[in-house]
Amino acid sequence: MAHPQAGRELVAGITTFQVPPRSLGIWFLNQFGYVFKTPDGTTIYVDPYLSDALEQATRGQSDEHIRLFMPPIAGTDVTNADYVFCTHDHLDHLDPVACQQIAKASPHCKFVGPSICRSHFLRLGIAPERIITVQANDTVNFGTFRVTGTPGAHEAFDLDPEHGHVFIGYVMEFDGATLWHSGDTVLFEGLADCVRPFRPDLAFLPINGRNYYKLKGNIRGNMNYVEAADIAVDLGVDIVFPSHWGQHACNTEHVGYFVDYITNRYRYQRFRILVPGERMLYAR
Repeated sequence: MAHPQAGRELVAGITTFQVPPRSLGIWFLNQFGYVFKTPDGTTIYVDPYLSDALEQATRGQSDEHIRLFMPPIAGTDVTNADYVFCTHDHLDHLDPVACQQIAKASPHCKFVGPSICRSHFLRLGIAPERIITVQANDTVNFGTFRVTGTPGAHEAFDLDPEHGHVFIGYVMEFDGATLWHSGDTVLFEGLADCVRPFRPDLAFLPINGRNYYKLKGNIRGNMNYVEAADIAVDLGVDIVFPSHWGQHACNTEHVGYFVDYITNRYRYQRFRILVPGERMLYAR
């Protein structure tokens, strides 16, 4: 069986791949990490968790995040990043090892996150002029595309008195496609209404859920597979991508539950499950 590319071969494949007009190139990394490439060649990494930083930080603790597999690339491989977007400062979303490595390997890359992430980027040695902040409900123009922050509640809203929302998602509007990467969040009243005006074509949503014992063990929860499917249908997205599963033994979900639910409840709702390193080309 042919396997997707990995390592420098995968990055080279992303670099050389020509995205047709009014289309979007999509590559899955792992966890909640994706790469998006536009027709003009702009290459965007979102939440690239490419090291074992979280496993190392939690080793021996009740919330030990043992990796079930390693990602298809390392931060040192990423020589083609124009932007790295992080949804929040948890180690599997703002990976300090990967960010440092990408900053060196892609010296032109800009790092984007909510205001709370700015100090983390600075501590990693990323120059201030390479850092861009996006707040919930703010829209930032990146030239050929624009991004609006959406609020997230990772179990609950964390509102820093100085920085505002700690957890956010991103609506990214490209020529030919609009996507919503929700970041880590539970489903809460008003979330769909924040996203609905953008009419996203694609939704990248967590399905790992939450429960009492996870929270007691210091593992914050997200939408479950039912909620992810329901909000995707509510928003009328073309394709939903179940995410945030299969990476850590202590915090995952069987993606088959999502498949069973969505195919039985919403027979005509399209979805995609990508393997790490797999490429997809989206066009309306």
